Amino acid sequence: MKLKWEKRQPDRDTVSMLTRQLGLLPLTAKLLNNRAIYDLEEARGFLRPSFKDLPPPSLLKDIDAASLRIVAALEKKEEILVFGDYDVDGITATALLYRFLHNAGARVSYYIPNRITEGYGLKPMHITSCALSRKAKLIITVDCGSSSHEAVREARQHGIDVIITDHHVLPKELPEALAVVNPKRRDAAGLLDSLAGVGVAFYLVISLRMQLRQIGHWREKEEPNLKMFCDLVALGTVADVVPMVTTNRILTRAGLNVLHTSGNEGIRMLMEQCGIDKRYMDSMDIAFKLAPRLNAAGRLAHADAAMALLEADNPRDAAKHAGHLHALNRKRREMEQEILEEIDAHIDRNPFKTSSKIVLLYGQEWHVGILGIVASRLVNRFARPVVILTLEDNIARGSARSIPGIDLARLFAACSRHLMSHGGHAMAAGLQLHVDKIEAFRDDLEQKLETIMAQGMATPSLMIDTQMDFKEISRALIDELELLKPFGEKNPEPLFSAENVRVTNSKTLSGGHRRMTLQQAHGRSFQAIHFNPEPHVAILDFFEKIAFHLQLNRWNGQENIQLMIEDVMG
Repeated sequence: MKLKWEKRQPDRDTVSMLTRQLGLLPLTAKLLNNRAIYDLEEARGFLRPSFKDLPPPSLLKDIDAASLRIVAALEKKEEILVFGDYDVDGITATALLYRFLHNAGARVSYYIPNRITEGYGLKPMHITSCALSRKAKLIITVDCGSSSHEAVREARQHGIDVIITDHHVLPKELPEALAVVNPKRRDAAGLLDSLAGVGVAFYLVISLRMQLRQIGHWREKEEPNLKMFCDLVALGTVADVVPMVTTNRILTRAGLNVLHTSGNEGIRMLMEQCGIDKRYMDSMDIAFKLAPRLNAAGRLAHADAAMALLEADNPRDAAKHAGHLHALNRKRREMEQEILEEIDAHIDRNPFKTSSKIVLLYGQEWHVGILGIVASRLVNRFARPVVILTLEDNIARGSARSIPGIDLARLFAACSRHLMSHGGHAMAAGLQLHVDKIEAFRDDLEQKLETIMAQGMATPSLMIDTQMDFKEISRALIDELELLKPFGEKNPEPLFSAENVRVTNSKTLSGGHRRMTLQQAHGRSFQAIHFNPEPHVAILDFFEKIAFHLQLNRWNGQENIQLMIEDVMG
């Protein structure tokens, strides 16, 4: 679907002030203002994120009670169970808390459920089948647990305390846990409400280290440098697509600094598998290379494979686990492509009505673990919410992805009479229903969306930071763009536009990507690459406009400025 181009409108006075006071290029000052930065101190904090600017843990409700209970478990040598989730955020949160507690001398183990057979979250069966067999007296959830009322009640009946650490939206009533550490609590301060699950776990570790310091725990053990845990925080934060601003930006920048120099042995080996040069890695490498491989474990096998990588303490084991994840991810891509081909064939035979407000598709024996990825691909193609289901034994299970303005969690709640279960976020959700309810569910979704979209389907927008000429592109600009990293939600990679661009050289690469040399009338030219251009675009030799990102292409010791084409107008 064709994107609508919209140009951001920075405030001239603010841009002038930031340029003058910070010694920045005017273009960089525009980019800062486009990211809702209006004053000098805010700009300085954004450009130089520091641990000293982290909000205190005390802003999180129940964090002191949680820390004190964990300290008591350490002193009593009680068995502690860390219960996590199977996505990257949950895996890294589990690894972080487990490693800290283990190094602190705790009797601790971890458990991550199987995505396919157990599903998301702490359930009563986990108390009876896992916690009791391990003689756990304390369960700490990470990246889950906010809706686990029954499991918490089951644990209490067996004399097991539960501490919930999570970042998902809470139900009206909290579970009756010893502590619920969740920045989205209605009675919590709002400064930390964008934390990922691993960020909440990191804050618990900050509080716990302070409590242990007060009782002299570190006199006999080396007190850990918490910055060295930030490689895990960066992985989970970027992978969970939470806003890359304020606290998340500070923690992620610190984590990238760790990964640039040392970092986790397993992550280092996975970076080698992906061909990432650790000196230059950034959040895009996490999002598009590391996170998919870590996620592949939970999608196709078990997240324990990813945990094994993060816990590997020697190169041989780390290389073995990295290779396993790499192979799983390759298999995941193949399965994803097979499903997409089936869907394309179905759509060719049964085109969508132009009036359809949602795409709902289902098939036999599609792997439920990769349906969310397939849904994301189709959202980008159709600019509509997408639901993908797999059918087995008269039950349909699947995933959904949305577009801005359509809250899937609320939409599914409004249509819940058709569903056996559902859960998730505004933009991503999971669901389960009986096969014979699918068509009624689809009709209900269409009716609800008709009301929501009374003004018609919103055209997805491409937000252009600023128009520029090729003569404005320089190494100095590239260096200042580095100061804006890490990029992510609410801090997108800068997107530029240029007019009247000629293609002076072109080559089609494997996969259909197009490598070009682009030139404007004044003669300045740059290398560019356009991934997966539409067939009619791939043969053009002139563009009225291009939308592009800027990056340094590093190869064989050489560095060249390269344009990454996002969209074109022929």
